[in-house]
Amino acid sequence: MPFTKNQIITLEIEALSNDGNGVAHKDGQAVFVPLTAPGDVAEVRIVKPMKTYAFGRVEKLLTAGPGRVRQDCPVAGPCGGCGLRHISYEAECAAKTQFVRDAFARLGKLDVPVSDVLGAPNTNRYRNKVQLPVGVSKGRAVTGFYRGRSHQVVPCDDCLLQPEEAAIAARLLCRHIDLHRIPIYDEGAHRGLVRTLFVRVGAASGQVMVVVVINGKFLPRADELVASLREMLPGLVSVQLCHNTKRTNVVLGDSFTTLWGKPYLEDALLGTTYAISAPSFYQINHDQCEALYLEAAKFASLTGSERLLDLYCGIGTIGLSMARQCKELVGVEVVEQAVL
Repeated sequence: MPFTKNQIITLEIEALSNDGNGVAHKDGQAVFVPLTAPGDVAEVRIVKPMKTYAFGRVEKLLTAGPGRVRQDCPVAGPCGGCGLRHISYEAECAAKTQFVRDAFARLGKLDVPVSDVLGAPNTNRYRNKVQLPVGVSKGRAVTGFYRGRSHQVVPCDDCLLQPEEAAIAARLLCRHIDLHRIPIYDEGAHRGLVRTLFVRVGAASGQVMVVVVINGKFLPRADELVASLREMLPGLVSVQLCHNTKRTNVVLGDSFTTLWGKPYLEDALLGTTYAISAPSFYQINHDQCEALYLEAAKFASLTGSERLLDLYCGIGTIGLSMARQCKELVGVEVVEQAVL
């Protein structure tokens, strides 16, 4: 029998779905419950009943599962970024390993061995790029992240996954906006100027790039913002405007203006230094990227006589990480901006 909206039932969470929701079953139907952990027993309110499954939310946690931990971020619930901040990293790795096993077994109908996830040595401050939409809260400029399944900005002063430089840049930009009464972009009306703050930090080099995405050509009193960024960010090497005047959800536009420094920063992976522009693709987690490339090289088993093709190469990090182990390396990329 299908569930009804607002019905409250007691469920035990059995596993996590690949989008991070807890999964339970009742009367032969699956119920997906955000922010739950395997082993949780909870009273759950049905918020969206379907014919053969339903979505619910926790009304009361009765018993915590063994992998549940206390959330250490004040906006981890409303924010659409961290769907697994409420479980331990060990439980997260186990769940992700199981996602891959299920994909092979259930979807691919393949019986293949799947190794455990290679866990990261550091689970905080590991991201080297952040895109912070700019919004308004209580009449003041704020940056943060979108609420799940929406474009409503949830203010966040500092995200534990992001480099501290991003939080500093965000505070300076918001202060600049408020001081000079600069209009913030309204996505629905396609009006206003400041859309997004984009920050890159070289994990190995410490270099910092700050890009302000605007719906126009100029940022008022931009020289003052540059001065404050230079004062507060010792590793700063690039301040840019990105011009995105299209009515689109895409963050970056096609044209950039360098306000100070260079149009790129430099960072190193496995001994090779790269010049990375704002639109260039670069793996978010530097340490895990190096671990990934080392594993890929093991699987490649290069002998030094091969021509190695790096297809859709971007700036070429994968191929260049193995260049010393092959005779010739050829990178192929059709998007010019992705290479620069």
